[in-house]
Amino acid sequence: MSHNPAMKKLVTQSVLSLLLLALCVPKTWAQAPSDQNAGGAPPAASGLDTTTQMSENPPLSGLDQPSFEPGFGTRSYLAPEVELSESLDSNNLADFSKSNYTESTRALGSLELQKLWKLHPLDVDYVGGVDWYNGANGRVYQVHSLAATQRFLWRTGQLAVRDSFSYLPEGAFGFGSFGGAAAFGAGGLGGQGLGGVSGGIFSNTSYGAIGNQVSNMAVVDATQYLSPRSSVVITGGYALTDFLSTPKTSFCPVSANCYFNSQESIGQVAYNRQITRNDQIAFVYAYEQLHFPGTSAGSLNVNLGQLEYGHRISGKLDFRVGGGPEWVHLSQPEEQFQNIPTGLPCLNTGGPLTCVQVQHGFLTGSAQVSLRYRVSERTSLSLAYLRYVGSGSGFFGGAKTDTGRLSINHALGRHWNLLLDTGYAHNSALLGATSPAAGAATSYSDWYFGGAAHRKLGRHFAFFGSYQYNAFAFSSGGCSITGTNCGASYGRNILLIGLNWMPQPIRLD
Repeated sequence: MSHNPAMKKLVTQSVLSLLLLALCVPKTWAQAPSDQNAGGAPPAASGLDTTTQMSENPPLSGLDQPSFEPGFGTRSYLAPEVELSESLDSNNLADFSKSNYTESTRALGSLELQKLWKLHPLDVDYVGGVDWYNGANGRVYQVHSLAATQRFLWRTGQLAVRDSFSYLPEGAFGFGSFGGAAAFGAGGLGGQGLGGVSGGIFSNTSYGAIGNQVSNMAVVDATQYLSPRSSVVITGGYALTDFLSTPKTSFCPVSANCYFNSQESIGQVAYNRQITRNDQIAFVYAYEQLHFPGTSAGSLNVNLGQLEYGHRISGKLDFRVGGGPEWVHLSQPEEQFQNIPTGLPCLNTGGPLTCVQVQHGFLTGSAQVSLRYRVSERTSLSLAYLRYVGSGSGFFGGAKTDTGRLSINHALGRHWNLLLDTGYAHNSALLGATSPAAGAATSYSDWYFGGAAHRKLGRHFAFFGSYQYNAFAFSSGGCSITGTNCGASYGRNILLIGLNWMPQPIRLD
C-alpha cells in the first residue's frame, strides 16, 4: 500500500499527537457511584465537588453521560485484554456483483487506563490489532482506535480535552472491522468514539465506506456552574477523515480517488438548567462548517438551535430528547451556460461552459432521542436516534443523516450473557457533487442486525460466538461508473467465534 508524502505526514503527525496526549494529559469517566443526590449535588461552598456532579448528573448539553457502572472504583488502574477470533465472512470487500465466502482471523487487544489525580484525571482507551482475510486474494489489515480525555477540575466546573482517533479498513458503523457490533461487545473490548450515534455532530462516524481511512475528532469543552442548578457549556471541535487507499471493489472498480476526504469545524454554546431533582432542560446553539479538500464538491455551513429535555435517575435511567430548526447554507461550483446554472458539479472550466460559485440555503430540522435503561439487575438496554448534518462518509459532499441504534444486554445466570445489537442509517446528499464510489446516487442506506452469546470460563477467560448481517443500498444511480458490473445493493453475513483473556486490572496507586 502506497501513500503520497503529504498523507504519510498527516498519519504520522496524528499518531504522534495522540500518543503524546495519552502520555501527558488526564480524564475521569468512571467515578464511584452514590445513591445520594441522584439529581446532582450543587457545588460545595468550599472544596472540590465537581466529580460527583459530573459523574451522576452532568450538564445535559455536554458530552459526558451519567455513569451507570461503578467500573473499578475511584482508583487508578490499567486494564489489558486480548481477543482471538475466527469468522466466516460472505462479503468482506462489499462486492455488489457476487458473494465470496472468506475465512478471517482477528487478533485484537485493548488497554484501558484510568489515572486519578485530584484536579486533572486521565482516561485513555486503546483497541487495536490485525484482520487477516485468508484465501487467494487475502490481505492483512491493521485496525486501531484510540480515545483519550484529559480533565482539569475546579470547584465549580471543568475543562475537558478529548481526542478520538481511528485507522480502520471500513466504516465504524456496525463495527465490521472488529467482526460486528455484537462481537465487539461480547469480547468486552473498549473503544470510545466507535460506531455509536450518541455524539451527533461531535462524532466522526462513517457509514458504509470501504477502504483504509484515518479519522480524528478533537474536542475541547468547558463547563462552568453559575449556580447549584444552572451551568454553561462551551464546546469546540475539529474533525477530519482521509481515505488512504481503497481495495478494488464494486465501490471502486478503477484506480482512482473514489471517496471524498472531509474536514469539519464545530462550535457550540449551551445553557443548562436543572428544574427538578431528576429533570434538566438545555438551550443549545451550534455552528458547523464542512469542507472537502481536493474535490470540486464545495462546502457548507450549518446553524442550528435545539431545546433539550433530560430525565435521569442515578444508575437506573437516562432519557434525553431534543430538537429544533437548522439552517443549512451551501456553496458549490456549478457549470453555467449563458448565466443559467445547470445544477451540475463543475467539470469544465473552458469553452462556452464556465464555473461559478453558487450559494443557496434551506431550512430543515435536527433531532435526537436517547434512552439508557437498566430494566433489572440482569437486563439493560440503550436506544438512540439522531438527525443531523454529517460529512457524507466519503460518498457525498455532506449529507443529511438519520441514524438509530438499539442494544440489549441480558445475563443468564452467573456465566452466560446475551447481546443484541441493531442499527440503521440513511444518508441524503446535500451538495451536487458525488464521489466516484457513489456514482449518480443521491442517497444510501446502511443497516445491520446481530447477536452474540458470551460464556465465562473461569475468572479470566471467556468464550463467545456471534452473527451479524449487514445490508447496504444506494438509491437509483448508485455505482454507475462506465464499464462496471454492479448493482445498487449488497448483503453481508459474518459468523464468528472467539476467545478472550481478561487478566486482573493492574492497580496504579
